[in-house]
Amino acid sequence: MKKTLVFVLLLFCVAAAASAQNTVTGTVTDRNGEPLVGVAVTLVGSRTPVGTTTDLDGHYTLSVPENAVLEYSSLGYHSVSVNTTGGGWSL
Repeated sequence: MKKTLVFVLLLFCVAAAASAQNTVTGTVTDRNGEPLVGVAVTLVGSRTPVGTTTDLDGHYTLSVPENAVLEYSSLGYHSVSVNTTGGGWSL
């Protein structure tokens, strides 16, 4: 049975004036606050693959367009999609 992946996402968007892109940074942790390593963070609906993975501390950084939807996925967990507008997230 798959576990539900719980994310604590700290999304701080900084607009990049020239390219209309936002830099989204965050940390992915489990229910106990332990960082999750190697979680795939991908932009939903992109024509070309846009994404990254979390590092040893569960951190990631990704440049995305405004109002982007990010999908977080990892083996053994359910995937979660989150809209980048609205500030910090706790699922």
